[in-house]
Amino acid sequence: MDKKCFFTAIANSRELELFINYTLPSILSKNNIPSITNKYITEYLIWASEDYVDSLNKSNAIAQLSNYCEVSIKGISRYFFMGKSSSIISALYRGMLEYSQKNNFGIISVQPDAIWADGNVLKIDQKANEGIRAILAGSILTHSKDILDTLKISDNRESEILSVPHRKLVQILLNDEHPITSSQIIDNINFSTWPTSIFWSLGDEGYLQRTTELFPIYLYPRINVTNFRESYASDFLESAVPDKKDHYICDNSDEILIVRINFEDNDRGIPDRMNLANDVSFALWLNKFNTPQGKGYLKHHIWIHTGADPKNWQSTLKQSNMFIQKSLAFADAITKNSNI
Repeated sequence: MDKKCFFTAIANSRELELFINYTLPSILSKNNIPSITNKYITEYLIWASEDYVDSLNKSNAIAQLSNYCEVSIKGISRYFFMGKSSSIISALYRGMLEYSQKNNFGIISVQPDAIWADGNVLKIDQKANEGIRAILAGSILTHSKDILDTLKISDNRESEILSVPHRKLVQILLNDEHPITSSQIIDNINFSTWPTSIFWSLGDEGYLQRTTELFPIYLYPRINVTNFRESYASDFLESAVPDKKDHYICDNSDEILIVRINFEDNDRGIPDRMNLANDVSFALWLNKFNTPQGKGYLKHHIWIHTGADPKNWQSTLKQSNMFIQKSLAFADAITKNSNI
């Protein structure tokens, strides 16, 4: 590997605002990009509509970022962004992958609507230097603008750095739980009809998460892949880094914690009537809306906590294991019966 390259694709004005005000300041906290500046961290690629280039260039945070690595902002014709959002992001990632593979980069993917806990990048760098080629992590939602209060305790007097320790960030999530997260808690009587993640409560200490969505926040291809059908997170990952021994799935928020920002009213999956979680319904949902890869991710658990000792929550872990095992067994049986 010649370099490590950060990459962010910005598809719309909402993502631009979140990136400048939250994501980029969190990436600039002292145990993120500033902590690992060396000859390998040389570039941060930001690809966005040409309409946003001026705003990005005028950002004080971009000026600070330039102190630590080369920043390349690529403006793309506004007409490119008039299509379907998922297709736009896919095309941007395809361009980035072609560029990064040509230059033998390890890719650190930073979504534009996320807060990175202080220390995430340090952990990624450590694992990458150990030879890990794919680092996968889950995420959780926040809709709390109180996160801005953390700017007041920043080392930066001008409030351009968002420095939030992992456990403090989890506490913010607990203090103002996102409605979608609440609906995905296993014992909620209005359990989600779109359970991409399922949470088991750890009391006032956090959550145990099982999710079908793990995102490769770091990826260093072992195989040069020039064509893939689906996405960066699915078949490109499987083709470029096929050996699971090269993968590291983060299972503890003390190591890596990524919080997706959703300040808008969003009720996806929140039912308007009683809906109890059960393994059969979940199995049916898995078969209809998920790939074998997503089902496989459910076998991993993630502790999201403010200091919980997993030893004290082994009964909760066993409950989650039993639910997932039964659900996957039902899903497999349903598939076999439908093929008869």
